[in-house]
Amino acid sequence: MITIDNKKNIGITRGDNASFNLKVKQANNTYYQFKTSDRVYFTVKKNYADSTPIIRKIITFRNTTDTCTINLVSSDTNYGSLIAGERKYVYDISINEVETVVGYDQDGAKYFIIYPEASNDV
Repeated sequence: MITIDNKKNIGITRGDNASFNLKVKQANNTYYQFKTSDRVYFTVKKNYADSTPIIRKIITFRNTTDTCTINLVSSDTNYGSLIAGERKYVYDISINEVETVVGYDQDGAKYFIIYPEASNDV
């Protein structure tokens, strides 16, 4: 399960696979066109000052498009040991590591929340 709320906080169940699309609306109301060789960096950390990411995805484009799909696999969301409650981290998304398109802004931090698994049965 993955959810994204109106404040761009992401929630996912520990161990789940999920994907979501990113479109970047520009000031002129058009969408940014990702170009060949553009890179999108999706980074999740314990806090923004932390230098070691928990999750780091780098998407490199081979074609021009206005949509970036970010795929998370079980090993990305299976961070740490089994948990009894939610764990809250922060994330940001940048283009070519020079422009942050989702991250800390006037609305505050953007959270990546990992929820416990519903069942730990084997």
